[in-house]
Order: sequence, then structure tokens, then C-alpha cells
Amino acid sequence: MNTLEECRHGIWGSEDARAALAQAKSARLLLVADTHERLPVLRGILRDYGPRCDALIFAGDGLADFVEYREEAIADGQACAFLPPVIFLVAGNGDLPAYRVTSEKDPSECVFFRIPPIQTADICRQKVLITHGHLHSINFSTEPVVNAARHNGCSVVVYGHTHIPAENRYQSIFAVNPGSICLPRGDSRPSFAILTLYAPESKTPPHCEFKQPGAGVPALKRHTRRR
Repeated sequence: MNTLEECRHGIWGSEDARAALAQAKSARLLLVADTHERLPVLRGILRDYGPRCDALIFAGDGLADFVEYREEAIADGQACAFLPPVIFLVAGNGDLPAYRVTSEKDPSECVFFRIPPIQTADICRQKVLITHGHLHSINFSTEPVVNAARHNGCSVVVYGHTHIPAENRYQSIFAVNPGSICLPRGDSRPSFAILTLYAPESKTPPHCEFKQPGAGVPALKRHTRRR
């Protein structure tokens, strides 16, 4: 059964699951960003894709949605089963730095989860930088966030904030933004992404597939207000 306790700030899951992910030959990652209080949409994505992924990466703005879903999962084994075994979270400009939640070990008690604005994840013997992007002026250029990935020894960077799905390679750095599940900008549609990573020895490049929330998930009109 998945554990919903922190093993490090901004990471939910067991140390064993995290270690297995770090050494995996390949991993299927569910990338989500900018949920902005659209929990029903998030529920649908987790239901349809969570059990088939090795980890979930959330790139900020909507942490309250994950906290609320976690509260549901504490009481509902099926909701917990929809979550991948490891979850990486970072705080966006619309999030709090810490959240008061129910302890999985003792539901009568509460604990505080502190969520960093940026962190690195060890996946398939590679390092992945996770950030929302607002601290790197991502609306103007990807150069700062790519430089941050390079500075931290990361070969992959996952970010959000623009609400526009994108994938690009900058020499040795692969950068991906899953878009927003509910408030797309530009000509984009509501989206999230499935990113498959491979261990370096396979010499197989990352594969990213963008998806839209599926059937049964409430459709939302495009919202262009900047946050």
C-alpha cells in the first residue's frame, strides 16, 4: 500500500519506493501543474493514470488540491491506490510553504508538510529539477531554469507557471512543462503529461506525451487571467 507520509520535504512515499525509483531502468512519470483548485479534474487524472505511473511530479500552483486529495486517501483505500508510490511536490507562487494535514500513522493527530519552491529528484540514475518557474522568470525565457538545471547537475527539468504545454531540448537538458489541467493559455488546451525516462546506459532519450483530462472530468472554459 502506498504511504502518504513525507520521507523528505515535498516528497510523499516510502524510502524503499524512492530508492527503487532512483535505480530503475525506466520510469513512467505523471506530470501535473497549475491545478488551481480544480480537484475534480485532478481526481479524474489520478483515477485514469496514477496506478500506471511510477511517480507523480507536481510543478506547483494547486498544492491545496493535493492536500485535500491526500485527506481523502487517508480515509479511502481506493483513492490511495490511485496515487503512484512516490510523489514530488514544489510550491508555486499561489501556494503556501506549509500545510497542516492528518497524520497517516495516527489520524487523530495533525502534522505539517513543508513544500519547497524547488527540489531535485533522483530517477533512473538521473537528476530531475522540479520548480514552478516563477522564481526563474519563466514567462520571459527558459534560459534561467535551464541554467539552474545545469548548475544542479540535472539532465531533466519540469516546470509550470506559463499554463502552456512545452517540451524542448537544450543540449544535454530536456525541459518539459505539462501545461495546466484547467486554465490553458495561448492556443493550448487543458493538459498534463506522461514522461518516460530511461537510465543513461540505454541511450534512449526521454519520451513525453501530452494528454487532456479524460471522460467524466468536468470541462472548463479557458481562463486567461494571469496568476
